[in-house]
This record gives sequence, C-alpha cells and structure tokens, in this order.
Amino acid sequence: SQFVNVGVIMLLIIFQPEVRKFLLMLGSSTPFRNQNWLTGLFKKTSSSLIYDEHFIKNLVDACFKMAQKKTGALIIFAENPEIHNWFNSGISLNANFSAELLISIFNKNSPLHDGATVISNKKIVASACILPLSKKDNLPSHLGLRHRAGLGATESVGVSAIIISEENGKISYSEKGNIHMNLSKDQLSDYISLLNKTQ
Repeated sequence: SQFVNVGVIMLLIIFQPEVRKFLLMLGSSTPFRNQNWLTGLFKKTSSSLIYDEHFIKNLVDACFKMAQKKTGALIIFAENPEIHNWFNSGISLNANFSAELLISIFNKNSPLHDGATVISNKKIVASACILPLSKKDNLPSHLGLRHRAGLGATESVGVSAIIISEENGKISYSEKGNIHMNLSKDQLSDYISLLNKTQ
C-alpha cells in the first residue's frame, strides 16, 4: 500500500500541469461540452510553443544582420537561468525579446556587448554574463574565447548557445558540448525549433 501511495504522488507530480487543467475543467459550468477535452489536455498546439515561428524568424534575422557586420555575439538559451552561478555575473534586464534590442546589446559601443546574453521563454533576462570556458584541449585553434565560452556552458549545464564570430561573421550553434559551425538561416532556425522539445 505504501508503494501504491508513493506511485500516486509521483504521478501527480509528473502530470501536475495536466491535473491542474483537468480540475479547472471540472470547476467550469460545462466541462464536457468539447468531446475532445481529454485529448486537449496533452496536445501541444502551435500557440503553446515556447519559441514560435515569429520569434525564431526575428532572432535568426537579427543574428544574420550582426553576422553581416561581423558583430560578435554569444546568446544562451536557458530554461531556468537563475539556477546557474554565472547568471548573477551579468546585468539583469528581464525584457521582452526584440531583434532591435538584441542587436543594440551586442553593438561594439554598448557596455553590455562583452559576455553572454541569456534568453529564456522569449525574454532577454540578462546580458554581460561570464561563462565557464570549455575544458576540451582538441578544439580548432581558430575558435576564440567566445566559442570556448559557448561550448563551456553547454558542456556543464543544460543550455544551448548561438555564437557569432567577430572575425569572420560565421554563425555557430552549440548544445551538449558539441558545436555546429558555419550555419545557414534554415539550419539555425531548425536548431532553435528543437528547443521546444527540450524545454
């Protein structure tokens, strides 16, 4: 009986959002008007995506505008940035994302352009964050501190990174300690879309 009780508690924890939605339905006056109500509890619609097409397009366009001008940038995607030690090393912004704001942050005359900018749930939560450098000793010699910092963050915690080279304007994407370099717009869009499955 103790095992069953623990199992029930675990299920409630795992499916907490669905249980809350189910209870809200029961509390409504016509909870079963929609015959597909149960399917709707677990269905992830396009409107519920963390990073929708509009956000992805604006972000990718901003990255390639910076790449054309060889503006170096390091962008981190973190589900819970406040749990990481490096989050407190930067300047808190907590601003709604916009391409213009992102570009202005990495402008060479901006006091925030050094370090990493952290994005979480379509908000720019902090800039000028200091990240741990990668400990890999077999990285190509042309990868500078910005690439090593992006790799270092993704090696140690569950975050992803976009890196824009200041030297050649090439765009890279790092996740799980791996780096994918010289990306096209479509490739970068595809990588960002995958964040919806991991966050």
